[in-house]
Amino acid sequence: MVLDCIRRTTVGISRVEIAGLTGLSEQTVSNLTRRLLDEGLVVELGREVNGPGKPRTMLGLNSEGMFSIGIHLDPVSVAVLMVNLAGEVVERTTVVLEDDADPACVLDGIVTAVERVTAGHPAALGRMMGVGVGVPGPIDVARGVMINPPLLQTWRDVPIATLLRSRLGLPVCVEKDLIAAAAGEAWLRQGSTAPDFLYVYLGAGLGFGLVHDGAVQHGVSHNFGEVNMFIVQTSQPTLSCCVVPGSFAHRISPRHLIHAAAEVGALDPAEVESAKNSPTGRDALVAVLAQQARDGDAASARVLDALADDLAAGLAPLTDLLDVNEVVIGGHSWARYADLVQSPMARRLGERAVLRTARPVHVQSSRAMHEAIAIGAATMVLDERVSPDARGLSGRRP
Repeated sequence: MVLDCIRRTTVGISRVEIAGLTGLSEQTVSNLTRRLLDEGLVVELGREVNGPGKPRTMLGLNSEGMFSIGIHLDPVSVAVLMVNLAGEVVERTTVVLEDDADPACVLDGIVTAVERVTAGHPAALGRMMGVGVGVPGPIDVARGVMINPPLLQTWRDVPIATLLRSRLGLPVCVEKDLIAAAAGEAWLRQGSTAPDFLYVYLGAGLGFGLVHDGAVQHGVSHNFGEVNMFIVQTSQPTLSCCVVPGSFAHRISPRHLIHAAAEVGALDPAEVESAKNSPTGRDALVAVLAQQARDGDAASARVLDALADDLAAGLAPLTDLLDVNEVVIGGHSWARYADLVQSPMARRLGERAVLRTARPVHVQSSRAMHEAIAIGAATMVLDERVSPDARGLSGRRP
């Protein structure tokens, strides 16, 4: 609790203030902060005069006190990064995947990438808390197994936690990618006045996470946020390439986007056909489409305008259902076209939401954009060590 109080302030906090926030006695706080100082997790920032009496010694987080590794396994690429106790990225690297990459080869690449990001930081290895992996669901979080991710057909029943633990010699935890992304965004928003938000990830697939009262929601099986069968109705026609007509996930997917672009002449149909089974190829064509819209191509702009409408139609009922007033969007697809889609989508979302008369809904881009899942996976490892668990304090934790 004491360490959590210290890490949540950006300007430092005194022992007296910690005692007031936690309800602990000043002597207990003094004893605990001495331990934290000895362990190198906290530093003294100097003295500050705050009203009458002796100046108070301010305490702050030692960002070099702990480190962790975050991994995001995506159908297009694997992001691997190392973060410190403040959630700051110290090193990062990316492994680009071939289509239908074999799990054994990908795991070899992940191990090499972890060695690469830690190579220049020997002191961090002694303070390395573990590895967090954000993967597409469904997952069995207790066993660390990827069950049957729809966009990674060769990764069924892969015990990724056990495999990485044996190769890296570090504790490994596996979390669903969207839950990890929400956790990363929440970590980066410490001190924010908006502790509730819906996190939407737009990459090779779609999913969302939810932070309520500052806590990330996991669901009974740690598979919160699946919306693949969620149906939306818009003014835009449904193309034949949609597997489930009107499905939210398919309407905003890169596959649907590039097929829509081909049908209106914004992209070459032959290039779209050649990329239809390649997540990397589809991502590249989405980037081309967005750049054409920026350059003034009317057909490309119409496709992205339809995307804004589809996003608004899908997110409006979700914001109503969950009663949130903030939507945070990230992911590598969103990074391709956020500057073109965010404003019209936010306006239409505000027009569609039933609860628009009760509160406005604000839309913003993720603070970590395409790295949110990897950062979140890493910070969840740190969270296990430095954040109090209210369930444990109340005796409800199993």
